[in-house]
Amino acid sequence: MGAVARIAGMLHLVEHGADMGPRAPVSLQTIMAAERIGEYFKAAAINVFTEMGTDQGTADAVYLLDRIRHLGQDEVSERDLFTAASRGRFKTTEGLRPAIHRLVDHGYLVRLPKPKPTGGRPASPRYMVIAEAAEAAEGRS
Repeated sequence: MGAVARIAGMLHLVEHGADMGPRAPVSLQTIMAAERIGEYFKAAAINVFTEMGTDQGTADAVYLLDRIRHLGQDEVSERDLFTAASRGRFKTTEGLRPAIHRLVDHGYLVRLPKPKPTGGRPASPRYMVIAEAAEAAEGRS
C-alpha cells in the first residue's frame, strides 16, 4: 500500500510539476494508475521469486495454494485439501500439514476454532481462506 502511495505521488508530480504539484489534489485517475503499476511490479516480483527456485516446503505451499484457489471456497478443511491434492505430492495428511502451516504463517489461511465433538469421527481442522491472498496468488499464475 505504501509503495502505491509513493508511485501516486511521483505520477502526480510528473503531471503537475514541483511548483503546482504540492498544492493540487491527487486525482482518482492518478491513484488508479499507481495501483495498476503496483500490481504489475508485485506480480513481477512474485514471478522472479518463483523462478529463483524454492525449497520443497515453499513449493508444496505454492502448489497447495493453487489447489485452494481452484476449490474457490471461503473455508476449507484439511480433508478437503488432501482430497484436492495429488497423492504423488502428499501421500498422507501428515505430509500435507507442513504446507498448511506455511500458508497459515504467511497469512493465506487462518485456522478456525475446533467444532464441538459430536460423538462420531473427529472433525478435520478447518481454515478460513484469506480472499486477498488467494487473489494475489492468482496474479502469480
